[in-house]
Amino acid sequence: MSRGDIYSGVTVSGSNNRLGSTGDTYYPASPAETETSHRSAPPASDGPVHALYAFADIIGWSKQSARIQALSISDLVDFLELGMVEASIDPEQVEVQDQGDARFLTFPAGTDPAQVLAKLPRRLDHQLAARNRDMAAHAQMRVRMAFSMGASAPGAAGRVGQAPIAVARLVNSDILRNVMKKAEEVRCGVIIDSYLYEQCVRQRFGPDLDPVDWAAARVSVPEKGFEAAAWIRLLGRTGEQSSGLLA
Repeated sequence: MSRGDIYSGVTVSGSNNRLGSTGDTYYPASPAETETSHRSAPPASDGPVHALYAFADIIGWSKQSARIQALSISDLVDFLELGMVEASIDPEQVEVQDQGDARFLTFPAGTDPAQVLAKLPRRLDHQLAARNRDMAAHAQMRVRMAFSMGASAPGAAGRVGQAPIAVARLVNSDILRNVMKKAEEVRCGVIIDSYLYEQCVRQRFGPDLDPVDWAAARVSVPEKGFEAAAWIRLLGRTGEQSSGLLA
């Protein structure tokens, strides 16, 4: 499949292409840029750390062709890194674990969670909007994203602790999946744990953090013994509008 089959109204040549930082056009990426986008994560600390975690998952990725899958995950990597930079985070300092159509992030100690919550999802949504304008309908991309905060330690296959488990449970929860199915026009849906909501959103500790954008939810995964209060934001919708989809 050529890129002309994927992009609607735009023909892009070359094997390595990415969305420009302006979010307006695609341009060929240099080898150095491509390598940076897929760098290895820095080594983790040996002991437990209190950190911010994020999990970003591409919706409907497994139903796409292999070529669109590769393009989508490459774009996700780029978009998340742009969001980190906007939130004053050095992407080189973020511990990364890739999981096919998803990316698990452990932010460095000292990260301002309010800055990340306010700026990273907004930037991601902006980049998705620009990308999707240039894409055929079948290749458009939507993302579910979760955040949690707490202690974890390095394990044999990634980080261990309640907070990393929580972020994975949140992003894969039925309630977030269902609300994103109902709101098909929403490109980015975010779910956070109650700690982040109470400490950052409710107190408005960050630009563009407003409680009216969020809807209260309850995540229940009985088979995993997981039950938690959470808050959902659908970018482009108010919290009241999102609440109407949770029933």
